[in-house]
Amino acid sequence: MSQLSANMDKHERLIRPIREILLPLLVLLALATCVSLARFAFATLVHAPSGKSGKPADIRIEPR
Repeated sequence: MSQLSANMDKHERLIRPIREILLPLLVLLALATCVSLARFAFATLVHAPSGKSGKPADIRIEPR
């Protein structure tokens, strides 16, 4: 039983830093990436050129 307990301790020493440090960092990185992508998409949509031509309408001609 002591061998099993020693293996569990080694396993716990390996898993604990992953669970307590790396996993939260991974979650924060994923959220930061999502926010970054959302900002990029929003900026792209807001600053996208419109479908209209850049030539202004001639107001000297009377409409028919």
